Amino acid sequence: MAFSRELPHERSRHRMGVLAHRRAVEDAEQEAWHASNVLSFAEQAEREPRSARDLFDLVCSRLDDLQLDLEDGDASEAPILRSVDQETKLRTWFASRLRLAARGRYSVPPEEELADATRPDLRIHAPAIDAPVPIELKIADNWSYSQLVERLHNQLVGQYLRDVRSKFGVFLLVWQGTKTEWRESESGKRFNFGNLLKQLEGRAEAIIRNRDDLQGIRIVGIDLTKRDTRHKN
Repeated sequence: MAFSRELPHERSRHRMGVLAHRRAVEDAEQEAWHASNVLSFAEQAEREPRSARDLFDLVCSRLDDLQLDLEDGDASEAPILRSVDQETKLRTWFASRLRLAARGRYSVPPEEELADATRPDLRIHAPAIDAPVPIELKIADNWSYSQLVERLHNQLVGQYLRDVRSKFGVFLLVWQGTKTEWRESESGKRFNFGNLLKQLEGRAEAIIRNRDDLQGIRIVGIDLTKRDTRHKN
C-alpha cells in the first residue's frame, strides 16, 4: 500500500492497491469451520461453499470429475457425446450431470436470461452466496481460434461476467476430434487441442491481470477422443 502511494499515475496506484488487497486475502486465515463443515469434509472431502471462491473451486472440481469420467472412465459416455453436433444438447447433458453431483451445495437452473437478453450456457448458484459462476461451453471443433478468443473476451467476460456479483467464470471446451488444428491468423502458428488450451489459458491470465473486478477464469478442456485413442494404441 505504501508503494502504491509512490506511483505517479492514478491507474497504477489503483492497480497496486487491488494487488495488495488480493495478497492480503490470500495470506489471511479463512473463517472458522462450523461443526457441520468438519463432518461434511470427513465424509465427502469437501464442505459447503461459503464464498465466491469456494463456489468457483467446487464447480471446477465437479468439472474435473466429469473430465476424468469422460476421458478415462470405464462407463464413459464420450462415444455418445462425440455424435452430438449441437451445443444446446451438450449443454443439457452437462447441466444434468452437474445437478446430479450437486449434493445440495449448489443449483443449476434452466438457461437464464440476463437483463440484456443474453443467456449464459450454464450459471451455477449456491444458497448462501450471491455470486453466480457462469460457464460458457463450446464444441471446439466448430470454432476457429480467433472465434474462441473472441467468445472468451466478449461473451464470457464481456457479457456473463459483467454482473458485479460474478468474479469467477469457466470457459469449457469439448473436443470431438473432427478438427485437428487451430491457426492463429496473425502469426500463422498452428495448435493442436492441448496447445489451444494453453493459448486460451494465457489469454485468461492476461484478462485477470488487467481487470480489477475479476478474480479467476478457468479454461477446462475435455478430450472425447482420448479413450478411443488409448484403446487403439
